[in-house]
Amino acid sequence: MINPKAIAAAFNNSSWCNSVCLAHGCPCEFIAGAWFNRGTPPPYYPHLVTFEAGSRTGAQEQLIHEHTQAHPTRGFGFKDSFSCIDPSAAGQTGRTFRLLFEASWLWLDASRFMPRGQSLRWSRAQTTTELMEFERGWRGDHDKTAANDHPRQFPDSLLMERDVAFLMGRSSAGRVMGVAVANRTTSDLGDVVGLSNVSGKEVAADDLWTGATAAAIEAFPSGLPLVGYERDDDLEQAIGIGFEPTQKLRVFLSDALK
Repeated sequence: MINPKAIAAAFNNSSWCNSVCLAHGCPCEFIAGAWFNRGTPPPYYPHLVTFEAGSRTGAQEQLIHEHTQAHPTRGFGFKDSFSCIDPSAAGQTGRTFRLLFEASWLWLDASRFMPRGQSLRWSRAQTTTELMEFERGWRGDHDKTAANDHPRQFPDSLLMERDVAFLMGRSSAGRVMGVAVANRTTSDLGDVVGLSNVSGKEVAADDLWTGATAAAIEAFPSGLPLVGYERDDDLEQAIGIGFEPTQKLRVFLSDALK
């Protein structure tokens, strides 16, 4: 049985992927219980994220199959939110999907979160300059040495999204040391705030996660639950501050046919 908390988290994640990919000009749609990007997503983003399962799974496999068959020279990645999709049924002849990683959907009741002392001062990026600061922090490029070596991951148009917040944790000297993204979704699948892109290698992990979580709760003062997904050390940190694992997800990737 699919956990309703995982469904709300998966839809929230699909909405975040939709916001980023639309900002990059990708043709996106919600179809067959999934979010689907028919174009080329930016780095680290998939072509498809499921948020329904059961009777929808066959249609999702068919959608992947038809797209990869029509575009054999393109790679394709998808997030199987409830570990239901058969990769062999989804791919075209000669194409193999490899498991990139497994992770867990997470849930945190905002009212039960007890923030600890924090070393960083968190705020929301409001301007192009601040969004560039966020992106440098996200890339770990504090010295700006790679500022011109990469295309923008987060276009300025995302600042206009009222349900998306780019969060930055600054040191006492004003340097961005930690970052995170919060996005709110309201739907019949559940009203939640997603927490993602938590990053800050020079900050103690518990400090980073505590501060990012508190900042996400403050960004949308509605008392909504927080959701997301993590794996490995980040999963342990999230659990350590109160997040509850709800269900497993899988991410698959296939290279283009040669």
